[in-house]
Amino acid sequence: MKFHHFFILFVVLVFLIFPPIFVNQTDFFTNGSNTNDISKFSLFTVVISLIWSLLLYILSEQKDEKFSRNSLRISLISFILIFYFSFIFKQIKDLLGFPQDKMIFNLSKTEKFLSCLQIIVLCIYEEILYRKFLFTRLNLLLENTFTQFNFNHNKNIPTVISVFLVAILFGLAHRYSGIINVIFAFLSSLIFSLCYLKTKNICFPIISHVLYNILTFLTITKF
Repeated sequence: MKFHHFFILFVVLVFLIFPPIFVNQTDFFTNGSNTNDISKFSLFTVVISLIWSLLLYILSEQKDEKFSRNSLRISLISFILIFYFSFIFKQIKDLLGFPQDKMIFNLSKTEKFLSCLQIIVLCIYEEILYRKFLFTRLNLLLENTFTQFNFNHNKNIPTVISVFLVAILFGLAHRYSGIINVIFAFLSSLIFSLCYLKTKNICFPIISHVLYNILTFLTITKF
């Protein structure tokens, strides 16, 4: 096994653990942590996420296509689809008696800014990790494996398998938030991956992801 295969395994293991450590900021607010602690926590998350994002972007070795209006439309459609499914999943949680997201009260201007900054950076990090790096690497690995073993297959099969494998990993990375949210994350990953496949530019799934997460944050925050 070559070095880059070991590196991919390392990335999968580490980053399945990484997201839950840094995204539980709601507990920080609701448990009454002081502003200085929240600021340090948020800035640490932002810096680490940006470093990993840059590293993974470079290692992906996959060039993005140029911006286009059609790609922007696909990004917005992806956001609308995810928002629509989130509404359905909220109704399901209500019917099944699952706890809803806690409201966040009394945030200072610094906390609001850091929260939004952290949301944006984490979205960038997740999209570069799951779409730009893992998806492209898995897809290439599967294509090479199918070719090596002379499998007579449709050219889209490696891509479909890669999309679902990445969606499973993305769902598991959100396991801290409960089974319903894991399923929703799995579905969201499918939409983000389709957006990436259609636009061939990681910026567009990032736009969809940021729009949804910021909107979700605003709905549970009392300003």
